[in-house]
Amino acid sequence: MFTAEQLKKQFDLFNQDTDTSRSWTMTYEMLENYSNEYISFIRMDSSNNWLGEPHLSPMTKMWSIIIDIKEDFSTLLTLKKLIQAGFNIKITKVKRGKHKGKYGIRIYDMKKEPNQTLVKILLDFIFQE
Repeated sequence: MFTAEQLKKQFDLFNQDTDTSRSWTMTYEMLENYSNEYISFIRMDSSNNWLGEPHLSPMTKMWSIIIDIKEDFSTLLTLKKLIQAGFNIKITKVKRGKHKGKYGIRIYDMKKEPNQTLVKILLDFIFQE
């Protein structure tokens, strides 16, 4: 199992030496059977955001792990450790679309599309026993 700092280094390597891809992801299959006492996985999304003038400035990407919350996990020590390690991560309500009212574990400031292995490691870290 990774420490929060080791996990942050894995995410940093994933973002190293590249521009943000202009692609986006919306997949139900990435972790379709992931479920525990806190959440059930619904879908994995990514979206792009211009950091200035469109097409002339750099972009950043947000990963959204769309979930159904079974039990509040916002106070878990593991989530706090990720934030202390420098993760830009938040839990926010989905405001529109098919999954309005569900929640997203939002990971900001990414450059590449979500990676199934990395997302699973992150969730396993947050919900470790």
